Amino acid sequence: LRGKEPLRIRLPVKLSKAQWLSGSQSDKTPPSHAQVIRQLFPVVQAEGDGELWGGPEMWGDDPGELSPERARAIVGAKFREPAASSGSVATRLNDAFAALRALNEQAALGQRTAVTRTTPTEGICVCVEASCDSHGKKETTGQTLWLYQYRIRIRNEGVSPVHLLGREWIIQSADGRVHAHVAKGSPGVVGEQPLLLPGQSFEYASGTTLPTETGSIQGSFQMVVPRSAEARDKSAAESAQLFAFDASVGPLPLRE
Repeated sequence: LRGKEPLRIRLPVKLSKAQWLSGSQSDKTPPSHAQVIRQLFPVVQAEGDGELWGGPEMWGDDPGELSPERARAIVGAKFREPAASSGSVATRLNDAFAALRALNEQAALGQRTAVTRTTPTEGICVCVEASCDSHGKKETTGQTLWLYQYRIRIRNEGVSPVHLLGREWIIQSADGRVHAHVAKGSPGVVGEQPLLLPGQSFEYASGTTLPTETGSIQGSFQMVVPRSAEARDKSAAESAQLFAFDASVGPLPLRE
């Protein structure tokens, strides 16, 4: 909780509904930041109503991105509660250690996460969060390969709907060589071209092998803004004639 960077609370990649190697690769309704916090830090779940302890006055507009000052205030207020309202000393200690473990996991996840936002213009703002998780290494035909799963969340933080049509993807190994390149404008992501209304998110998972222990991913999404309610139902080809922009991704470090 030191420094100036916000504390971002995110679900660990391995706990996401979208998975690269099993199940569905996409999630059209990923959990909200508040839902993730309640799952990872049950000590701050308010009793009965499923809300966060302390309410919006304590957590602010976006509980998923807390300033260091707000995060310290929440921790201090919660663990200074009277014993009668927060359980026995043993319970409070267990809660405190569980919260510390979760915070350490969040710090580690933060080292494997990249967050980018488009410059807000004309009510358009898209946030892209990319996180990775190591799947270890394997030996194949005399070569060692490292496996990484990555999760991408695209959130419409503007006031207009946005439609994802294509992507560009560059995966590099530790020596800077391009391991894989998906050309700009390649259709959709994991077979989908999601339309996101204001406040909506879309999440998907994919993965890669690398010939080196570390690497990186970067790229962009090609997106358009339908100008009217009727435009939201247009085909991808018709939507391409509307206001277009790129939402950048990364660079995301691939590391254990």
